[in-house]
Amino acid sequence: RSSILAKARDCAGLMRRIVAAGHELCNHMPHDRSYALLGEPAFAADLRAAEESLAPYQPQLPPPSARTWFRPPMGAMSCAMARVLQREGYSPLLVDVFRFSNDVFVGGGRRGTQAGAATVEYCARRTKPGSVVIFHVPRARDRLSVVPITTGFLEWCESRGLSCVTASELAASHVGANNVLP
Repeated sequence: RSSILAKARDCAGLMRRIVAAGHELCNHMPHDRSYALLGEPAFAADLRAAEESLAPYQPQLPPPSARTWFRPPMGAMSCAMARVLQREGYSPLLVDVFRFSNDVFVGGGRRGTQAGAATVEYCARRTKPGSVVIFHVPRARDRLSVVPITTGFLEWCESRGLSCVTASELAASHVGANNVLP
């Protein structure tokens, strides 16, 4: 199994184009596995390894929109992880639209258009203004379905007057009077 870090290095041009198009990168750790049972030193070392691999692609954003986001693999967090993230200046990014575990599972045993339409419908029923939706595709054989699913979901959002924004833009729109997220 190759690591997420190796995939980032292999796709350097794509990573630069993604950021240039206005997308944010989020630290998701070197491997797609739970880190919730690691102690603080081991978790911090892997967090920094992932951070170093993303550094060449991360633009420097001016405050207050600058946030360093952490998407916990499998949505699993521990107290040790939370302490390290706080010390390192990360904000955890969790989702409210998911299927199975903490991510939208693409495929679900069905193939092609039927699976894509079912995923779009599932997410559409649960999405509201301010929702955070993640299309997570752990199996390589299902990854080709991401494009039509994303296209269908974005078309649904547009038909409802919803738009996609970065996590930092969403957070900035919800900052309270004391400049603190609720």
